[in-house]
Amino acid sequence: MKIAIFTDSFFPTLGGTERAVLGLANELLAQNHEVAVFCPNHPDAANFRFDFPVYRCPSVGLTANDRMALPRFSRKFQKQIMAFKPDIIHCQSVSGIANAGIRYGVKNNAPVVFTVHTKFRQALMGSIKIKFIVDLYVRIIAKRINKANVVCTVSHDMVEELKKYGVKKPVSVVRNGMMFNREILSEETKNIAIKKYNISSKDVVLLFVGRIVKVKNIDLIFDALKTLNNPGCKMIFAGDGPDLAYFKALAEKQMLSNVVFAGKVSEDELKSLYYNADLFVFPSVFDNDPLVVTEAAIFETPAITLAGTGSAERITNGQDGFIASSPEDFKLLLSKLCSQKELLKPVGMAAAQSIPKTWAQAAEEYLNVYKKLL
Repeated sequence: MKIAIFTDSFFPTLGGTERAVLGLANELLAQNHEVAVFCPNHPDAANFRFDFPVYRCPSVGLTANDRMALPRFSRKFQKQIMAFKPDIIHCQSVSGIANAGIRYGVKNNAPVVFTVHTKFRQALMGSIKIKFIVDLYVRIIAKRINKANVVCTVSHDMVEELKKYGVKKPVSVVRNGMMFNREILSEETKNIAIKKYNISSKDVVLLFVGRIVKVKNIDLIFDALKTLNNPGCKMIFAGDGPDLAYFKALAEKQMLSNVVFAGKVSEDELKSLYYNADLFVFPSVFDNDPLVVTEAAIFETPAITLAGTGSAERITNGQDGFIASSPEDFKLLLSKLCSQKELLKPVGMAAAQSIPKTWAQAAEEYLNVYKKLL
């Protein structure tokens, strides 16, 4: 089977969609299918190599991590799609490049599958901030999604969100696979975070991994940290983003000496952070089935999330993670868990068994969709 994945978000930019596309593409390739990724160009694209072909169209930079694809401006790009002759078009984002996939699908009778990863109304309000323009753009996107043969997303929370946008098609949930395999870390890797962040066995290590942006509800973490009365708690933020300076200033203003901003970290350092963390702190109401919650679980680190969010859907409260019913409950629960560290280990061990899903499992679900369409 020849599968063309169209995405506005792919490496060198960093985010959950990029990693999900990579995980799915690698697994489909491993199962002897032909895969190609069609995405925007990037100034640093030449530094990245993959086991499958990546075709890039002209683009312009919107932010340090976002590109706007301009597929209509390249005949070469159009010819590359035609030359690949995909059996299935799988759009993993909803912006400009999806149009190129839809056009090919309609013209060549190739079924189109959409997977929606992002709450784009919330994302657009964070940048455009003008409601009627956002409403107009959301309607355009919903109209585009409705052209697909099959619509998927990664959480039940997002299913309801898409209905509000005006998506009329039935929406199926296919959760993401995990980017890390279970493995026994070397002592050297385990000790990376211990040495770099001066972690002792008495510390309660809290961890956040992801883009440092306000839309991920990081302010709630700082509200909670203000009320913690536990000098042994160490809060580590791993990641970069446009609001990093804001949160660094907030930590300084609140005189939170127990907060560490790690910035971008290597894969080994990230594994070491997951391994040494006691609790993964993720109050985002924006994310849908975030890969970081799964990654933390692989290393037996349970997550604390908010009820009614995509971040909480894999978790059974108190068994393989923790779900707070409200922001106030989140602060109280975090304080309790920091003072009762012994509660965390058995929950983390259960999380490692119940939460992770392999990309082989996710790919099998998508392949069943493809086969039915063909």
